[in-house]
Amino acid sequence: MKLASWLAAALCVFLPGFLRADPIPYADYDLRAGTFSDFRGAAPDLVPGGGGFTPTGYAFGPNQGVSLSNTFTGSRTTTYTLAMRFALDETDGFRKLIDFKNLASDQGLYNRSTELNFFSFAAGSPGTIPTGQFTTVALTRDSATNQVVGYVNGLQQLAFVDGSGAGSFTGAGNIGRFLIDDNATSQQEASGGTLRRIQIFDTALSSTEVALLDLEAAPQAVPAPPAFVLGAVALGVGFWRRKRGKKCSLEQPSHRH
Repeated sequence: MKLASWLAAALCVFLPGFLRADPIPYADYDLRAGTFSDFRGAAPDLVPGGGGFTPTGYAFGPNQGVSLSNTFTGSRTTTYTLAMRFALDETDGFRKLIDFKNLASDQGLYNRSTELNFFSFAAGSPGTIPTGQFTTVALTRDSATNQVVGYVNGLQQLAFVDGSGAGSFTGAGNIGRFLIDDNATSQQEASGGTLRRIQIFDTALSSTEVALLDLEAAPQAVPAPPAFVLGAVALGVGFWRRKRGKKCSLEQPSHRH
């Protein structure tokens, strides 16, 4: 079998298995592991507000959530996807989930009586954030369109054009605060609960990509292709340039006797 043909066949067989179909986060915090560190090593540690670790995650009282500095900078100030998995002890009224303005504004992402609510722009359906049950909430923002979209357990709940930048991290220090209420309402709109996971992406994921998120799965490192596959990629480039129209084939050539 010719070397170039063998390389092409090897790439067809092995390379797709090392391509991830699900979106890869910029930062990933799995609080079940008993650490505030980013699993991917890209972002600083979360700063706790007074809670503590349990086997199911970070248990917190009202306004004892977590905050994050030096991450929502540059393009991530206005373009991002935030995904978090948590359970709230109280879901009546407003309970703040994400604060964007360093506690200076009442606007932000909330649970409001079991619905996802971005005050004061859009709201989803009641009953999607049950009391005491772990729920995954994702929020995307795209600076190109100012479109903000909110999801619960992979299903879209709200969307609006954020022309005023309410969902941009433009408060003092660009600090992101999770499960901590703002000072505008004297921090009265908060709940205790358990925070299990936070993932941060530096792009606005599509609805299809959000549906693929699994915050119950253990963090996974991106697998590196074996050395022979990398070598095949390099050596096969010239062959593919000459044979652009030829499809990958796994068919073995007949042996001459």
